[in-house]
Amino acid sequence: MECFRNRMRNDVWPRIGGLPVGDIQAIDVMSAIQPILDRGAANTAKRAVGIIGQIMSYAVVIGLALSNSTQGLTIALDDPIPTKHRAAATNDHYTLGKILDEIWSWEVGSMAQRLLPMYALILARAGEILNMRWPEIDGDLLR
Repeated sequence: MECFRNRMRNDVWPRIGGLPVGDIQAIDVMSAIQPILDRGAANTAKRAVGIIGQIMSYAVVIGLALSNSTQGLTIALDDPIPTKHRAAATNDHYTLGKILDEIWSWEVGSMAQRLLPMYALILARAGEILNMRWPEIDGDLLR
C-alpha cells in the first residue's frame, strides 16, 4: 500500500492534486496517469484510475462534483498485455522431488535454504511468504 501511495503522490497529485475535485475532467486524469503508462505499468495506471474514481464517486455523493470523470477510462486502458509463456521447470513428480531433495541437501545454512522448501510446500506467493508471521509457520515443515 505504501508503494502505491508513493506512486500516487509522485505521479497523480502533482498534476491534479491542486484542482478542485469538481473541476477534474477525464483529460486531467489521463494526463495524471500518463507518466505511469510511459513506464509501461499499465496495471498500476488502472489501479490509479480506480482510486481516483473512488475519490470522484465520494465527491459526487457529498456534492463536491457533478459527475465521476473517470467513468469509462479503464476501458480505454484495456490494451491486452502480451503473455509470455514460460516452460515449466518440471513436468513430472519425480523431477520435482529430485529438485526438492537437492534443496534440502544444501549445506550452506542460508535463509534461502530454509525458505525454498517452505515455498514449495505451501505454494504461496513470494510476497505472502515475506509477510508471514512466525506464529503462522509450522517449524516441523522446515526440518
